[in-house]
Amino acid sequence: MNAELLTYSRSKGLFAGVDLDGTSVSQNKEDTQVFFGAPHRFESVLKGNVAVPEGAVPFVRTVARYFVESKNRK
Repeated sequence: MNAELLTYSRSKGLFAGVDLDGTSVSQNKEDTQVFFGAPHRFESVLKGNVAVPEGAVPFVRTVARYFVESKNRK
């Protein structure tokens, strides 16, 4: 129970943290090409099928470290 926000409900049914306000997420293909040096599909980048650019290595290492730490706490 390390969450920043906890809720409790006695109701039955489906609960989802979804906001249907019409917002969408899309890939900026030009920025992707500049950052990675070649055009890559978002799916390939997110699945780790594309090498991490040098400028993103510290960020990815930090995220990976916290991911592993959180998995080990369970």
